[in-house]
Amino acid sequence: MKCPISADGIAALNVELFTFDMWEREVKAASRDPNNIQCETCEETVASLYCTQCTQPLCEACGRIHKRSKVSASHVVVELAQGLVQEQTCRPSFCPDHPSLELKGYCKTCQVSTCSECSLLKHSLHATRPIGEVAHETRARLQPLSAKVSEKSNLVSEAVEGMAASLTELRSNTDEAEACITAQFDTLTRLLSRRQAELLQISDTHDIREKALRLQKEFLEDALLAMVHTCQFTTTLLGEATDAEVATSLAGILARLETLHDQEMLLVPEVSPVIRITELDDSQISKALNSFGKVATE
Repeated sequence: MKCPISADGIAALNVELFTFDMWEREVKAASRDPNNIQCETCEETVASLYCTQCTQPLCEACGRIHKRSKVSASHVVVELAQGLVQEQTCRPSFCPDHPSLELKGYCKTCQVSTCSECSLLKHSLHATRPIGEVAHETRARLQPLSAKVSEKSNLVSEAVEGMAASLTELRSNTDEAEACITAQFDTLTRLLSRRQAELLQISDTHDIREKALRLQKEFLEDALLAMVHTCQFTTTLLGEATDAEVATSLAGILARLETLHDQEMLLVPEVSPVIRITELDDSQISKALNSFGKVATE
């Protein structure tokens, strides 16, 4: 039998109608104003409640009637905002191979979401579970780990700020020490020139420490960026993704969070930014020539 619209037959028409229905529901859900949704029972009063079984917004009065009814007494009625969030999170996902069938299963062997046809045809000998259970367990595992990584990222962020302050202090201390060395050597004779040159090698100490601190800072910045992006992705996944998307993302995002959480990081400066030069009075120079200008670091 040929479809009068599509040359591909009834199956193609079903897919087109089904896709349009999905699009229409997405547009409708996205355009709903939580503060201006009418009760779908009385259609007169602004809704403040939501029945998760009926997926219907209800006003206070209709909500009380809904809970007293024998048919709906066991239904879960929540606040409207919470219900709309659940409505988006729990929206159905459909099989790419069988567009009219909802993804309700998860193949642990292949780590993919499945519809009823896929479960029978491709995964009949594999270990499968309901997609909702897998998504629930995945969320339960991701949320606390994501929270820990987010908490650690705060410490890393503070450490990065500390590294920046250490670099500034190191530069300032180095500049001050170099100025001190230069000022003192201006009062010395030619015999002190060689010693002056030796002490001005403090720049080498600065360069070594600066390199170490910059490398440490760059490492922590990269780690912080990875943590922030991963936590943002996880938050979006947990709040907006479908059960199928959450379940399919389990292996990759969980491994990433565990790696970031377990990664060893030094959150204090690897080397001290403190550089000092001991000062001597002019009257003591002749006595202190052999020990003049000792560089002190921590």
